[in-house]
Amino acid sequence: LIDLDTGNRIATKAILNPQTIYGDDVISRVSYLQNNSKGLLNLQRKIVGGINEIVDYLVNSTGVKRKNIYEITLVGNTVMQHLLSGVNPLNLALYPYVPVTQDPINLKSYRLGIKINPLANIYVFPNIAAFVGGDTVGVILATEMHKINNKTKLAIDIGTNGEIVLSHEGKLVAASTAAGPAFEGSRISHGMWAQDGAIEKVRLKDGEVIIDVIGGGRPTGICGSGLIDSISEFYKEGIIDRSGRIKPVKEQSRLWRNRIVEDEEGGRFILWEDGEKSSIFISQKDIREFQLAKAAIYTGIKILLDKLEVKRENVEEVLIAGAFGNYINLESAYNVGLLPKFPNSKVKNVGNAAILGAIKALISRKSRQEAEEIPHLVHYVELAATTNFQDVLTDSIFLGEKESNNS
Repeated sequence: LIDLDTGNRIATKAILNPQTIYGDDVISRVSYLQNNSKGLLNLQRKIVGGINEIVDYLVNSTGVKRKNIYEITLVGNTVMQHLLSGVNPLNLALYPYVPVTQDPINLKSYRLGIKINPLANIYVFPNIAAFVGGDTVGVILATEMHKINNKTKLAIDIGTNGEIVLSHEGKLVAASTAAGPAFEGSRISHGMWAQDGAIEKVRLKDGEVIIDVIGGGRPTGICGSGLIDSISEFYKEGIIDRSGRIKPVKEQSRLWRNRIVEDEEGGRFILWEDGEKSSIFISQKDIREFQLAKAAIYTGIKILLDKLEVKRENVEEVLIAGAFGNYINLESAYNVGLLPKFPNSKVKNVGNAAILGAIKALISRKSRQEAEEIPHLVHYVELAATTNFQDVLTDSIFLGEKESNNS
């Protein structure tokens, strides 16, 4: 919630995407829409319901009247933006994956059922491509990657779609990686969002598992950064090999044998347990889900660097975007091969840059105009169509990093 007179932030609220009941990722939701006559309406209502939940919290916690909320800027992936606007996104799941529109959309709040001033304007950001949406436009706007003669910058938004943007010598390229929802807690045995109760940091030392829990207290699951830490520690301790396989108990160090449970699905490692009542573990399946996600991100980075013929050492800034970036441990990310190794001095956590871009466009007409120009400046790279995609992806499944002159 922003004061339009001063530009100051009054309050903030985040919730889990209420559409997850229809699928963990955008393709699953489009599939639901395709198979249900009221799918588009149901998905739109879920988004509007989520926005109204946030609005309820903001007005109740600040005393700001609903009638005094005059404008909303919205950023999200292209599918989400289509769904909110009531535009069928089916084209995005079908070759050649073309959005119905790339332009910004302006709607009145009463038409959507958003409970603010009924004549308030809802500004939906322009998008770049089928899987590079207004959230990426927001990242570019916030980090000024579109400015001429800017530094060579690499922005990585680690999430379900894993958008990556590279700026170099006045050129901008972007790609979306099919990272899947593992980093956001889905499809992981005890995975959860980065919120209170989530294990966010993990260290193994002398037979002990040392964990940090968001908010302190008893853990209820593990978020993306904790998953990365865990697998990095497993790899360093020899609990898993470079292929990601959990080694049999007989091959394990005596320090960790009591933590390994063997089963028909490849086994699991107990991170935390409360007597015999409950436990939090990482399974072989969880590790495989992680490997697919991290390989997608790494592959996208390498292909974009190759596309603009940028050597890794010539990247001047590496920007880690998204709420997830607040918790990620760089050494763990490097150790498992999620990111190519960059000097820590070049890496900057820019937080939820998509939201920062949305705020810029909310309070500045000039910034909004810039946002509308950005899609025309960006060259979208379809990763799967590049000649070396499959080779790079296959190499990137392994833990650690393959030695290379570039990335």
